[in-house]
Amino acid sequence: IRMKDGRLFAFAGLWERWETQEPALETCALLTTTSNDLMKPIHHRMPVILPEFAFYSWLNPDLHNPMYLTGLLQPI
Repeated sequence: IRMKDGRLFAFAGLWERWETQEPALETCALLTTTSNDLMKPIHHRMPVILPEFAFYSWLNPDLHNPMYLTGLLQPI
């Protein structure tokens, strides 16, 4: 799976390190959304694809605007 124009993209995910136990537990998850028209024949859900312009915002730990981040979770 790739972008039609060959541009770079990334999947939206979450990562957390739990240090309340020994050894520390690292967890991760890929976020999903409703499938777009291309993916609907395969499955009703698909990973959230982040366009290149959103990479910095998604990875920025100082960004605390849930409305902006929620806007990035739409199928493209």
